[in-house]
Amino acid sequence: MEEIEKLVGLSGEGLLKMQYKRAHETGQAQRAIEKEIELKELCLEQFRDNFVFEKCSLLRDPVEYANTKFFSMHREDAATKMLVHSNKNLLTSLTRLDDTAVIKEALNSFKCILGYCGDVRTTYPETLAISILEIGLEGSGWLKAEIFAQLMKQLCENPGGGFSKDKVWKLIMLCLLHFSPGDSMENFVQIFIRDNAPERHKDALIRQCHVIAYEQAAACVPPVSMMESMLRKAGF
Repeated sequence: MEEIEKLVGLSGEGLLKMQYKRAHETGQAQRAIEKEIELKELCLEQFRDNFVFEKCSLLRDPVEYANTKFFSMHREDAATKMLVHSNKNLLTSLTRLDDTAVIKEALNSFKCILGYCGDVRTTYPETLAISILEIGLEGSGWLKAEIFAQLMKQLCENPGGGFSKDKVWKLIMLCLLHFSPGDSMENFVQIFIRDNAPERHKDALIRQCHVIAYEQAAACVPPVSMMESMLRKAGF
């Protein structure tokens, strides 16, 4: 009775923590993961204001970003629109990458995003999605986070209508099927999905965001011919 009284007095979060601990103690790995996901969901709801995309500590300062190109005559505009949809190449990486070679990969990733989503004309746009996945899989955790930051940027104030946005959401799902945004970016991606994803895709994206956090990155990218069937299977 004493134990029951303690449990009755617990908050929902407290009970979840006990269930998570018990599942771990009894070797129920899958149940432990499910309880940890529920705890994450509670935490995100309680602290969602801390995980707004613009507050991500991985991002460059907008003024620093704008000053990358010393000859730019529109620095103020570049700073203001650092995290807003663009059909032009980036000045530098959105996140605080410092290795020149990695920044070059980040810039290449954004060019591929522009081409796949129809913001610039290109031949064989589907192959560009594969290129983005390759960059993410072969790159560091920072580069993976950069790719997700670029995708979220392209959904902010996107004037291109449904076609462009649908393409970006497809890319987000494809990335989530292959690699995680990383611990430092995951919550920002989660909140962005909750606030912005189309209702028909929201649950699938949130679910995959949790799944990839507990799985290893994919071993390789799929052939172009499999991409659409992979998306359909994932709920797109």
